[in-house]
Amino acid sequence: EAMSIQHKAYQRILALTLGTGFGSTFIDQNEIIKNRCDVPPGGMLWNYPYDDKSIADDWFSIRGLINIYNTILQQESLDNHSHMSINKEKLILNINNKSNTLDGVSLAAQASNGDENALKAFQIFAECLGNFLIPHIKNFKADLIVIGGGLAQTWHFIKNELDKTIKKFCNTEVYFSLAHEKSICLGAVQQQLSILFQSKNSCFRKTCQNLLPAIKTIDSTQYDLYPCHDIPIGFIGIGHKQLNEEMFRLVEQNQILLIDGFVGTYFDEYAYELNKYY
Repeated sequence: EAMSIQHKAYQRILALTLGTGFGSTFIDQNEIIKNRCDVPPGGMLWNYPYDDKSIADDWFSIRGLINIYNTILQQESLDNHSHMSINKEKLILNINNKSNTLDGVSLAAQASNGDENALKAFQIFAECLGNFLIPHIKNFKADLIVIGGGLAQTWHFIKNELDKTIKKFCNTEVYFSLAHEKSICLGAVQQQLSILFQSKNSCFRKTCQNLLPAIKTIDSTQYDLYPCHDIPIGFIGIGHKQLNEEMFRLVEQNQILLIDGFVGTYFDEYAYELNKYY
């Protein structure tokens, strides 16, 4: 995510995952920061104290969101305060209680159907998250917060309140990533590539398989390990502008256009560039 084209302008990024647990990574100019005075030990926020009886992971996870919702239900008849008020002591006492019927998906479904208590739970969750992050954002001087994990799918219930809370103190942008496992895999590969290129031994090809031939003769009578096809002159273009022009022509001609590619194709960058023309 940090190296994607839409985030290249940001130098300091705080990446979070909200799901089964609360994950965090502090990134400065594409380098993961673990031990520095402006980040918590190991760059981890999950075990950072939230108050004197709980840690961040108890709050900013699916079980934390469900605990907020359950507490709202318990206090509904006694709530004489503002709509954002909540008895945090009671919520802390309910941390270890497990609901057999409610999970993050069903709570999101309730919010989508207009359940006021479910919507309030997301709102309180977002406000508490924003207030918790503010000192860490300031210490690290984060330009951008990228949020992934299972709860990123419910961004439309979280983003407005989270933005409003953070904007009271700083101008840090918030971006919700829906790339899921793709970002994890690409990030892992990127980290390994940087290690390989720093190594004195620059040879990292560990296979005896033959390289693709520069010139080959197609023999259709036998199995072809390296199939290839003739490409007419003028069929290869360069740049997203030319690609967009060709796509527009094909859509006009066929009314529909299906785009396919290899699993490793970075479609987020592809879509980001093409969206500039619409």
